Amino acid sequence: MTFSLTSPGVAASSTAGDPIGVPGSTKSFARFTDVIDGTVDGRILNGFHFRTADVQGAWLGKKVAQWVDKQHFAPVG
Repeated sequence: MTFSLTSPGVAASSTAGDPIGVPGSTKSFARFTDVIDGTVDGRILNGFHFRTADVQGAWLGKKVAQWVDKQHFAPVG
């Protein structure tokens, strides 16, 4: 499934008090899982985490989603 996400941008003000901002941007993806790589890279580049923590968190999230899918979306019958 192809889809796009648009960021709202960032409002800020300069040291002189003038309003400035960073405009939003739109990025397209071919699969939902493609968002994970961009999120991991973004969190690292912004200094929030180390790669290992984000990669392990993504793996754990995938495993939880698989468990939920198996337990709660099983065929009725």
